[in-house]
Amino acid sequence: MEKFLTLHKYGEARLIEKKSLFIGQAAPALNEREALDFIDHVKEKYHDAHHHAFAYLIGENEEIQRYHDGGEPSGTAGRPVFEMIRTGQLTNVVIVVTRYFGGTLLGTGGLVRAYGTAAHQAVQKAGIIEKALGREIFTEIEYHLEGKVRNYLSRAGVFLKSISYADKVYIVCYLKAAEVESFLEDLNDISHGSAKIDLGNELFFNLHEE
Repeated sequence: MEKFLTLHKYGEARLIEKKSLFIGQAAPALNEREALDFIDHVKEKYHDAHHHAFAYLIGENEEIQRYHDGGEPSGTAGRPVFEMIRTGQLTNVVIVVTRYFGGTLLGTGGLVRAYGTAAHQAVQKAGIIEKALGREIFTEIEYHLEGKVRNYLSRAGVFLKSISYADKVYIVCYLKAAEVESFLEDLNDISHGSAKIDLGNELFFNLHEE
């Protein structure tokens, strides 16, 4: 997988349906352990709630998928939460919807709508970001080259992480995997071979500024 959609941060939303309080909570999760820890944290935080329905989808190829109704009738809680993840084409995501029962039954359709809506609103609060597979690049250049290099980075759409100054100018940026080779060639031409470039590890980085 070269890129994927996931959540930017933790998001929470509250919804009241016929006196029942639904608390949607969504968060990014890099692996199943993080997802399970998040679920446990929510259950502990709202330990007096009647239901905790959850769903998560983990992995570049959606290897890990799970949802649970949390004591609600089968298919009325965990499934609509999971469908929120799938229809949004999200991965590395966990969502928990906590319910405080208000005394009035919602029926199958009402439960599906309430759990799905709470999950959707939590995702909106968390924000969706796109991540791409790439590399962290460490570049060291002379001061007189900074203007040319920064102009090139801007034109090429390179994702700049940081610039620091000491005896030389030190630039850290992110590149998509497919762009690394051309970047090395271009920077070598601009600097006439004087730029020192080190390739970091492969990683997933945010494609758009936050």
